[in-house]
Amino acid sequence: MTDSKLTQRELEARLWDAANSLRGPVDAADFKAFVFPLLFFKWISDTWDMEHAEAVADFGEDVAPEDEAEYTVSSSPVAAIGPICAAPPATSE
Repeated sequence: MTDSKLTQRELEARLWDAANSLRGPVDAADFKAFVFPLLFFKWISDTWDMEHAEAVADFGEDVAPEDEAEYTVSSSPVAAIGPICAAPPATSE
């Protein structure tokens, strides 16, 4: 048996071909059903990691889950936007 080594490019090409064979004929538009949930889960994960790191930085390693929950709700960029369906504030004229 010969001891041949694959280059990075050859390995990537073989893996890509294998993935195409396994995937089969799938319309490109159908990939959104897979990609959008993955992007959403990635966003949730990154947001939790960021907010957890901020809570640990503010409260220390032994942050209580209750404190962390209150912290993330009050400091979240989404919380700063406010409710989506809220009526605009009344203006006095």
